[in-house]
Amino acid sequence: MANTNRRRAMRRAVSEHLALPDSEARLDALRALPRAKVLPALLSQMASPDETVKLRTAEALGVLVADLADEDKKAALEIMGRLHWSLSEESGAIGWGALEAMGEIVARHDGLAKKYAGILVSYITQDDDFLEHEPLLCGAAWAVGRAAESRPEQMRELGAVERLRELSQAYSGPVREAAEKALKAFEA
Repeated sequence: MANTNRRRAMRRAVSEHLALPDSEARLDALRALPRAKVLPALLSQMASPDETVKLRTAEALGVLVADLADEDKKAALEIMGRLHWSLSEESGAIGWGALEAMGEIVARHDGLAKKYAGILVSYITQDDDFLEHEPLLCGAAWAVGRAAESRPEQMRELGAVERLRELSQAYSGPVREAAEKALKAFEA
């Protein structure tokens, strides 16, 4: 019972910190919490239907997992593996927010980008790990664009520009918008 109450208290604290309007203050507050407790609480927030909460959670995971990778790469790889697994059919999950978190992590850590940038691109590549569910496809395009903001050459070499153009031409509505927005990361 005590552990359950502590987990609830941590989830509440994380929710309060995610609500802070200032990004730097929000990330500093989350970094001040014990990482072993804050990461699971953040992972539980990824499926938020509130887009702001989802993106703030992804940003926080990007920062904290990048920090973790510098200290314990195996633990960071386990988290990335968990996010990746949540997107597979075998997991039985849908992986809401996992793509955005992966995009933030890839954008923030060179070592994890070497292993996972290609996987991000595969999610928008026909006949690969292509995600057919349009909300997830939007998340994949967003993740590729976010990674490209930090590492445009790496993402370009992986074929991200071509894949995003294909998405933009093949889809309308939110998928096209996400692909076109992601392509802007290569123009900066």
